[in-house]
Amino acid sequence: MSVQLTDKSIIYIACPAQQVTGGPEAAHQLFYKLRALGLNAQMYYFPGGVKAPVADRFLEYRPTYVTSIVDESEHLFIVPEVSTDLLSPYRKIRKAIWWLSIDNYHTIIDNERELSKLKTIKRIITKKRSFSFDDQNADKYFHFAQSRYAYEVLKSKGLKNIYFLSDYLNSSYFNNLTKQKKLNQVLYNPRKGIENTQLLMKASPELKWVPLENMTVTEVKTTLSVSKVYVDFGTHPGKDRFPREAVLNGCCIITGRAGSANFYEDVPIPDKYKFENVVSSRGDIISLIKDCFTNYDALSQDFNLYREQVMQGEQIFEKEIKEIFS
Repeated sequence: MSVQLTDKSIIYIACPAQQVTGGPEAAHQLFYKLRALGLNAQMYYFPGGVKAPVADRFLEYRPTYVTSIVDESEHLFIVPEVSTDLLSPYRKIRKAIWWLSIDNYHTIIDNERELSKLKTIKRIITKKRSFSFDDQNADKYFHFAQSRYAYEVLKSKGLKNIYFLSDYLNSSYFNNLTKQKKLNQVLYNPRKGIENTQLLMKASPELKWVPLENMTVTEVKTTLSVSKVYVDFGTHPGKDRFPREAVLNGCCIITGRAGSANFYEDVPIPDKYKFENVVSSRGDIISLIKDCFTNYDALSQDFNLYREQVMQGEQIFEKEIKEIFS
């Protein structure tokens, strides 16, 4: 059953003020597409009181916003999974959680359990979230899954009202995609699975490893466009953006099997490019990297399906929205 709306319904979309990351961009994309369908969507930035809550990068989505929520049953309030505390004050409005990351929600819960051992702050900690998988009212929420990984976790919890709602790469990532001379270098995100990457780096001093850090958006794009391989042995809490940007720019992708990377629907690359255990497979991974260097023209074709999926991301997102808000 889809989310039923009336001509008076308002869809509030929660977003952290002035934050420029993947989650806030997804929130603005949702706002933009809902408005294009003629629906009354409004951004709700938190915390309140920020003079200019819209980051410059998201002005292209032409967001309008409110500073308060009207608590009526005809409206809908959408929050990211890390901010379910925002739902607590409201009793009538319908509530939706957008699971952009399953892992981040569990990290909050684990932190709460650890901190709640300190009785002096237990009262503060228990206010941090309003949703629990064990809550008997859990099925009263709408659940939007950004990845197949998130969908399967939510399903395993026995939840209902689960819908796919992904996101997409901004069109700026597609601008001026030209074929560049590729270099024999391996790119990695030092914030994702760095322990495993360092293990590989130590075992292959003959390879050139380039961290994607301290770069502008343009510099990242340029580096991706001239590199042959991108590795990511992090947790993949959702469909991460760096692998999508990398494959779009012609990189061969090598990952672990944590989180969404273990699901073909989220990261549709052949199994030979996914490794369960980096420690025991480091020799095979290094050999595969070298193979990608030597036979790049042939092996890069293994990622055509993933590349096509990324390029169709906006159309897929629009289809998902129409299915939810039919």
